[in-house]
Amino acid sequence: MKQVYLVEDLRLANRQCALAEMLDAFADPAMQRKAAMAFHREAEMLATLDNSHIPRVYDNFSEQNRHYLVMEYVDGITLEEKLALSGGGLAEAAVADIGLQAAEALEYLHGLRPPIVYRDLKPSNVMLTASGLVKLIDFGIARYFQPLKTATAIGTQGYAAPEQYKGKAEARSDIFALGATMHHLLTGRDPAMEPPFSFPPVEQVLPKSNPLLAKLINDALAYKPDDRPATAADFRRRLISAKAGATLRLAAHTRATWPSAVAPPATANSRHPSYRRIIIEAFCVITGVVTIASLLMIFSPKWNPEQRPETGTPLPGAKGSPAPAEATPTGGSLGPSASAEDLEREALARPDDADAWLRAARAWYVRAESNGAFRSRVSDAYPAHPQGPPSEEDETYYTRALDAYEHVLELAPNNLEALRKVGFIHFRRKEYGQAVAAYERYFAGGGDDPAVRLNLATAYVKVGRASKAIPECKRVLAQDPSSFRAELILGAAYTLTRNYYEARAALRKARSRAPDDKARTIVDKLMVHVQKLSAVLRAQKLRSTTVASEPPEQPEGHAAESSPQYFTIGSTKDQVLAIQGAPRTFYRYEEFGIEDWEYGDYRCEVRFSLPDGRVTWYDNSCGRLHVRLK
Repeated sequence: MKQVYLVEDLRLANRQCALAEMLDAFADPAMQRKAAMAFHREAEMLATLDNSHIPRVYDNFSEQNRHYLVMEYVDGITLEEKLALSGGGLAEAAVADIGLQAAEALEYLHGLRPPIVYRDLKPSNVMLTASGLVKLIDFGIARYFQPLKTATAIGTQGYAAPEQYKGKAEARSDIFALGATMHHLLTGRDPAMEPPFSFPPVEQVLPKSNPLLAKLINDALAYKPDDRPATAADFRRRLISAKAGATLRLAAHTRATWPSAVAPPATANSRHPSYRRIIIEAFCVITGVVTIASLLMIFSPKWNPEQRPETGTPLPGAKGSPAPAEATPTGGSLGPSASAEDLEREALARPDDADAWLRAARAWYVRAESNGAFRSRVSDAYPAHPQGPPSEEDETYYTRALDAYEHVLELAPNNLEALRKVGFIHFRRKEYGQAVAAYERYFAGGGDDPAVRLNLATAYVKVGRASKAIPECKRVLAQDPSSFRAELILGAAYTLTRNYYEARAALRKARSRAPDDKARTIVDKLMVHVQKLSAVLRAQKLRSTTVASEPPEQPEGHAAESSPQYFTIGSTKDQVLAIQGAPRTFYRYEEFGIEDWEYGDYRCEVRFSLPDGRVTWYDNSCGRLHVRLK
């Protein structure tokens, strides 16, 4: 039904794209036109979707019975491939994380007006990037060109809900498919190879599985839609609770297995800190304060609130330091010395109390930041956070903070603190697509923190959406014209969008504001790269001949050698003249052996090789050229 090619966009930053080619199976021209119209309508709809778990659609076009979608290229593997590599089922934590992201995508689709039902969720339609980001990759658009393939109308056997066989797909049908997918990932049992709707309970296949997770999957696989979770948001809420409960039980089990004669590892709430560690850290702070401060200025904005607790007070340097006031409950049942574990237990006992979950999230977040606050792990990769990737211990704390913050967002979707911290944790893990989603929700909800805006701009650059980083940097510069990091990111964004004049201007400003030699070196390297790229364009302009004052005359009696309706790669000048007419301007580059003809004002160009004069390339962005693919 469809083939997908990896292609390169020659017009914008040479980015890689996925080109999906679909062939229609209609012999009747009227049916063919109807299918093509439906395809273009669906493509236009897909192009409006804006979610980090859904690949962007950039363009669509048709040539005879071939129809094309130009989409974001997802560099990763499908869950089907991941299952094959794992030799069976996946770990519970991985399945829960995949389920959360897939449910978030479904929640977005079901919340549109009108809602979109995905209809065909299964492991082969879900991709996982290297950073762990889940992407739904196939919206079944090829079904318009396969009238005899009835299976595409109902989904895939084993994953399609019972009501889909009656042509009544709804939002809860996607929840069934998500449950079937998670059941497959967890148990390794492929439902497509079994009788329809025959899912044994998860706890029967895996007796030691998380009971909350098992019950959620079992409920999602209920035969009747009314017996399943009502919405994707409800599914996500229950999955977050299941995940948080599993984390707490694991922590309790770990503490229970410590030998009685051995003290447990030190934490941010330990009463007996390591004095040796405190002395070493104090020495590092005193002797390295200037160096660390300059590095912080390079990689993050001044007074970045993401690098310390909400109060703005300095982070404690030792694990034995008491938790900041933000980590304690305000009016809760626990006292001011409550630990993150205590606050998490309180939140689990009050699952609908957003404030309780917020206090637990703050406590875990502060512990993660306190644990790594004075490590001398500085990343050299622009423009990452100054502390480098979190350690395994920090990662555990960040994961528990992330789970709690996501539960807050289930209860209070516009909580700005939770959105900011969720974005920062993903940013710190280099999960930039998920960071973009959280930060965009933060600003849509009324947030206006310049530090968050610069993180969003950086994430845009990282995920290949540099054009969206430019206005974010400009908003920061409107508030703080002296921001070095804003000018540096702005210069990088302009470079990626091939606006070299503006890139040089931004980088010159960044260099003048650089706090030290290392910052200036970073700017200089980027400036050299920009100079090389712009030099190529200047050389082409200098070598080009003068633009003809009059277009070339059409030779008398010329005739097209093939069809008079269109030209393609390999067509001659005479054929192009016969089909397209004379160009408005043309350029001749003898040194490069090419000649370019321009039609119209916006990117409408045909290139010929010299001296044979045959078409080697064309750009039909204006849509006026009568061309076809070869």
